[in-house]
Amino acid sequence: MKRTKGIYTFSTKTFEEGFIKDRYKERTKNHGDKVVMDDYEMLTLILSALLWKKNIGPTKLYTDNKGLEFLSNCMDMKIWDEVDTQTLEEYNDNIKINHRQFFAASKVYAISKEKVPFCSVDIDLLYRGKGNKLCKGDLSTLHLEKITKSAYPNPKKFNENENSNILSKYKWRKRTAINCGLIYFGNQELLDRYTKEALTFIEDNPTPFDVKDTKVTIMTLAEQRLLGEVAHDMKLKVKSLVKTPFDNEKPVKFINETLNTLGIVPENRFNGKGVGLDGEVIHLWGYKSFFSADIKIWDSILGGMISEENENRLFLIFNLKSSIMQEFPLLYSTIMERIENNDDVIKCSTFSRVINLGPKDNVFFTGELGDGHGNPGPRTEIFGL
Repeated sequence: MKRTKGIYTFSTKTFEEGFIKDRYKERTKNHGDKVVMDDYEMLTLILSALLWKKNIGPTKLYTDNKGLEFLSNCMDMKIWDEVDTQTLEEYNDNIKINHRQFFAASKVYAISKEKVPFCSVDIDLLYRGKGNKLCKGDLSTLHLEKITKSAYPNPKKFNENENSNILSKYKWRKRTAINCGLIYFGNQELLDRYTKEALTFIEDNPTPFDVKDTKVTIMTLAEQRLLGEVAHDMKLKVKSLVKTPFDNEKPVKFINETLNTLGIVPENRFNGKGVGLDGEVIHLWGYKSFFSADIKIWDSILGGMISEENENRLFLIFNLKSSIMQEFPLLYSTIMERIENNDDVIKCSTFSRVINLGPKDNVFFTGELGDGHGNPGPRTEIFGL
């Protein structure tokens, strides 16, 4: 099989301008303006690049100068066959982008500079396959997504700007969007048209949209849904490794189909081998916030908050370490030493010692009956999500 390049994008603008920093306040509040990552995120990125290089083809990293400095302290940069900082530095310097609402803008810009064929791989995703099913055709994706109100904003809510006409140009079918976590581009015309229209829309809208549900999801419109519209307009066939589209409002069918292929999802506990960890794909998605929290337990007997390390996080780290040890035994010690000795890689998170919380806050109770005056009563002791 022909070797296919894997493109990864790591932009510190996503950290600096609020989206990631806001999302992980408890992790970043003691680190000032420094870029930080959790240990399991760093392990996922390293293992992803190593597996891609071993099984499918060369690896290329797009990052900026701050990103290069950060990653160079966390890993051996030889895992990348090519590192490009000039592209994102020029993009950040010359164009005003709202990276809070368009958090994947740097990735779209980076792939716009590429020539097909290649795969774009998110830094929180690893693919253990050989690429024979993925790397073919005009456009292949890990999975499609059902268009729901909670994940995809209505294009009719927005005003058209003078340069970008995508809102009125396309029909915006209510079928499926294309997940861009792992995607193969084999058609240059498609890539050029898609990235040009997406970037024009992004550049035309530096001011935040005045719609409550677009703080995050406006990017899914400009990326995943737009890509589907362009492919449909060009009458191209989109191949998907997973038959069932992901439905964020009713995920059960998708979860059942991908139980040993795709994960990690909080709807499933890590029992036995875990969810997805022995399959072809691990995609952390937005569930990173779950893995980045300690389990907090209010002990009614001792009368205080105690912390238990998140067992899902520990199980994930254990599996990532095991995979590195099995697949790349000569690199294991060096990889772990760099991560463990780096203060910018977070090994555990802190939490506020607040009582009267509940499971939605990742707090669970154990101990005797409450006293009837608002103190915690008995709960099933839970370790996990």
